[in-house]
Amino acid sequence: DVIRGSPLIEILRYAHEKDADLIMMGRHCGRRGQTDDEALLARRVTRKATCSVLVLPEEYALQAEAIVVPVRNSECSANALETACGIAAATGATVTALNVFAVHVDYSRTTKTLEGHKVLLKAAASRECSKLIKRTDTHGVNVECKCVPDLRGKPVPIILEALGSGSGRAVVIGAR
Repeated sequence: DVIRGSPLIEILRYAHEKDADLIMMGRHCGRRGQTDDEALLARRVTRKATCSVLVLPEEYALQAEAIVVPVRNSECSANALETACGIAAATGATVTALNVFAVHVDYSRTTKTLEGHKVLLKAAASRECSKLIKRTDTHGVNVECKCVPDLRGKPVPIILEALGSGSGRAVVIGAR
């Protein structure tokens, strides 16, 4: 969007209207003590914003080779997936849509075994993930869908495990 007016006021207003969780800004890395307009604007936005602000130097380049996006078939997930695909298109990273589906203990009330129940839930999660990918602008990036059962009601360790120990990985999450 191109908006006329005071950069500080318009950035803060736009972030408020869009209910932004994060403002990312670039700035020049001038000499120490130098006060160029972009550095000054970044400091002013950081002081006045009602959400987090990430200020990146102009030489910054994302080092992620792989991006993991925890997803459900929701608007938040679609936004996160589209953002991750945009980053991947610009950096050459791969994108994995990770659907961590809950396996409830009441499966035993059905005639299925735990393994049979997980197979049914995984198929449903895979369909949900495919629908999300089809309705999202992936910027031409091939998105891998991975569905993992959550037996303990704790998806965070599963997401961290999917990230792995490699330094070239990032996660994009679309929920607060």
